[in-house]
Amino acid sequence: MGRALLGLAQLLVLALGSGALGAVINVETAGVKADDMSLDQCIANTAVLNQTLAALQPYDVLYFPNSTFCFMGGIYARELKHNVIKIDGTMFFSDNQKVWPRDPSGQVHECILMDNLHNVTFTSSHQGLINGNGEAWWGAVKYLEIGENRPRLLHITNSSTLLFQYLFFKNSPYWNVLLDDVADVEIHDCRVDARRDNADFHDLYDMTAFNTDGFDVAGKNIYIHDVDIWNDDDCIAVKEQTGASHQSTCSENMLFERINASGVGLTIGSIGASDAHTCVRNITFRDSVMYDTFKGIYLNGPFGSAPSRRATLMPAPCFGPRTP
Repeated sequence: MGRALLGLAQLLVLALGSGALGAVINVETAGVKADDMSLDQCIANTAVLNQTLAALQPYDVLYFPNSTFCFMGGIYARELKHNVIKIDGTMFFSDNQKVWPRDPSGQVHECILMDNLHNVTFTSSHQGLINGNGEAWWGAVKYLEIGENRPRLLHITNSSTLLFQYLFFKNSPYWNVLLDDVADVEIHDCRVDARRDNADFHDLYDMTAFNTDGFDVAGKNIYIHDVDIWNDDDCIAVKEQTGASHQSTCSENMLFERINASGVGLTIGSIGASDAHTCVRNITFRDSVMYDTFKGIYLNGPFGSAPSRRATLMPAPCFGPRTP
């Protein structure tokens, strides 16, 4: 499986190069204003970016130059095909919860939500930063107030042939990256960091940045390698697929290797029962280091009533030394 997935980056490059050449759209040229952190500008930038995403044509490249761009939640795109999103600067999200967009039930919108993508690359010339500015959403008191009604930094659903490389996901208000119902995905040379301070351990204060999962994935043919994750919840979590899913009926054929991770572990779950037949199988974690982690590898139930609980977990990672 690893060798088959290794070629995904090359295949994406070839696919982009073999089709019609699209336009390169600079977000500043499109009207997204840089280096203005005012609330009004964050809201305006979000509206302009959504219009720009909606107008993208196949093979277009959306480019964020090396500046800082402030956004409000609610960035949305769907049906992007054969595109590159290149972030050489910083996407920075407002932490103003009073004006954060919500649906009629009061549920917050994600920072970035994308649906039904095919053959899309998210990349940078160095290490593009997506900063969720999430600390205002964290903490025990805040959890009692809002629970888990917090936005994920990046949520992609029902999509295929995706590549993520050279990106830094920082301080998400909730889960950092959720790839839900996806197929043929590679993530490499990316970083996740969600922490209260710069301490090199997880104490009770740090752990109040809970629900800041690193990479949560559900689907098939997923390869995550050479990434660094420091957070205070699941570093990687394999989620279930069912017979009702689009890209596959089982979360399967996933390889995670050469990962530096510290948090609440490399996880399969939560997995529960479904009338549409829950399934997870052929999951491999290997050649990874977990320095001063709160948890290692674990399975997260409830499993007892799940119609299918098939999973293969290959060798456990190497655990680094703990802080004295």
